[in-house]
This record gives sequence, C-alpha cells and structure tokens, in this order.
Amino acid sequence: MELPNGPIEVLYNPPASLVTFPDYIHAGPDGIYWNRCLDDRDTHQLWHSGLQGQDPEMLVELDRHAPGHQIKVHDGHIYWNDPTYGSISRCDLNGDNVEVVISGYGGQSDELIWDFDIYGGRFYWTNFTGSSTGPYLNSCAVDGSDYRRVRLADATRPISIEVCEGQFYIADTPNDAYSGSIRRYSVDGSSYEVLTGAVFI
Repeated sequence: MELPNGPIEVLYNPPASLVTFPDYIHAGPDGIYWNRCLDDRDTHQLWHSGLQGQDPEMLVELDRHAPGHQIKVHDGHIYWNDPTYGSISRCDLNGDNVEVVISGYGGQSDELIWDFDIYGGRFYWTNFTGSSTGPYLNSCAVDGSDYRRVRLADATRPISIEVCEGQFYIADTPNDAYSGSIRRYSVDGSSYEVLTGAVFI
C-alpha cells in the first residue's frame, strides 16, 4: 500500500513464541513504546524499540495497574492508565521505578480513567460512559494533587482526549457511533465547536 510519503512498512514482527497483540503505542524522539497483553489477559508488558523497530526490549511486566488504553512519554517518564483500577502509573524510560501516581477512580462511570493526556504539568481525562450529572473533564497535577473537574456541555460518551496549546479536543461517541463527532472545548467545558460531525469513531 502506497501512502503520500511512501509504502507501509512493518517495523517489528515478533517471533511466534511472543505473538500476542500490541494494544496502544506512543512514538517520539526516544523511540516507540507499546503494551502487550499476554494470552492470559492478566499480564501486560511495556515494550520499547527504536523508531525503525530496531532493538525491541521489554521494559516491565505488570499484572495490576497495567498499561491499558493510553501511553504517554513526558519529562523523562512513561505514563499509562489502567481503567480497571482507575489509575495512572509511571516508570523511568528504562522501566525502573514503577509507581502508581493516582488511583481509586475505577468502578464509577463518572470517574473512570479511559483515556488521558498531559499538558502544563497536569493530567486530563474524560469519563467514558457518562453519568446523570456528567460527563466531565477531569484533571489533577502530575503528582496526583489538586483534583478538579468541569462538566462537558452536551457530551454523551467522550471516549478520547488530546490537549494541544490549551485547547481540549474530545472524541464524543454516542451509542449510535455513526453520529460521533470531534469537538474542541473551552477550558471550562461550557462551550465547544464541532470540528467533524456524523463520523464513525
């Protein structure tokens, strides 16, 4: 398959003994990071390789607070979330010093950490399923302090978030996924602009 910048290239194809599946990735100047869910579904591994897929290595293996739906690299650390435990954890770039930064947001639909981003020294995340009073844009400092949240006007199921230059981009997916939209919200969540509408997300 040809793309504008050339053909698709397989960067890393693990041997049969390692075949599971990579769920989520992060690519940056330091290389590619991804998580692998093993066949037992209870064990997750965080992996790293160069940008060309060279020298793949497992950094850490986890059974709790494991890489779930997002991986971010920020300020010398790898961060990931685990929706099951409502947590965001981190480790050094070489896999050392694993620690849970925040936890206790699992099991409640209006607090579940499904996706997150880091901006200005803070975590930002949205609840996935919504609630009778939500959904919300949640945030706290990267050390877990100073928790805040604001209601996202007219959002139904904000499944994904990216923060860019102080703007909050939300992928909202109602039960009818074909009516999903990508929205840009104000900092206080009270106003938004629909950037794409009636798309499948």
